[in-house]
Amino acid sequence: MARNAFYTKLLSPLYNVLPWGKPHLALGLLLLGMMTSPGIAAWGERLQSLPNPALAPDANLPPTARTDADEAENVQVYEHAAKAVVTINAFVDGHPASGAGVIVDPRGLVITSRHVVGMAPQVSVSLENGQKLRGTVVGRIEDNMDLAIIRLNTNQSLPSLPFGNSDHIRVGHKVLAIGNPYGFERTLTLGIVSRIDRQRNRIQTDAAINPGNSGGPLLNRQGEVIGISQSIFNPDGNRSNIGIGFAVPANTIQHYLQQWAKQPTLPHVAKQQHLPGPFYATSQQTLRPVSLAPNLTSTNRTVQQAQPTSH
Repeated sequence: MARNAFYTKLLSPLYNVLPWGKPHLALGLLLLGMMTSPGIAAWGERLQSLPNPALAPDANLPPTARTDADEAENVQVYEHAAKAVVTINAFVDGHPASGAGVIVDPRGLVITSRHVVGMAPQVSVSLENGQKLRGTVVGRIEDNMDLAIIRLNTNQSLPSLPFGNSDHIRVGHKVLAIGNPYGFERTLTLGIVSRIDRQRNRIQTDAAINPGNSGGPLLNRQGEVIGISQSIFNPDGNRSNIGIGFAVPANTIQHYLQQWAKQPTLPHVAKQQHLPGPFYATSQQTLRPVSLAPNLTSTNRTVQQAQPTSH
């Protein structure tokens, strides 16, 4: 009541001069009441809840223009990167196997996992456009890197991808993996960097990595190669993906490439690769993985039907 009396006294000069009448005076009191701090707060909340026309999707735009920024980024990275991802077919210990690889030099230099090619001197490589080329394995090293270099027999200038600096990645960064899981060529999966495994020199990710992903690129949101998919952790004999995958970091790969460039005839390393626990390399073969510990399975794709535990 005291507040109303105050506002009545405040508005009385206007009431005496202007032909508002008492209803209008009451409306004026109401408006002034809302201008107090509680009234401003209530109206502020109401204004914030109103839709912003500037942010509302334009129904006249085509669907692609309304795609959110994250989806657009995924599409852009994939459409550019997939052109440089190849399918590799080889005979490993007399059995057909396949995996993925990535062209890192337009003159036809491909990086993949060593367990994808085994000790095969030559492999068959399929490009994104369906063209098949013969590839010669010109360098391989197993040890803890599990890497191989393939030179394609071509004079074409091929799509290729640059390396990113894997030292700059952080847990939580978005990553994209492209590979051939179970023969579904150039499949894209998304995830984040879950952990930096410094003990094993691996990038851990929850992006789905399955048999057939080995040798495929792990990409950052700029479309740069920050790793090569290599293995998964799986306690059930590699029968399912549980979101714990590993990739060899790009800086390790570049170091290896620099060594190879100085000595292109690196010896073919044939010693076994061992990882503790139920780690499985991401190749798929008809029998147990070649040159790998019994609990380390590759993600090459099986050309023939393979038993679930033999991936």
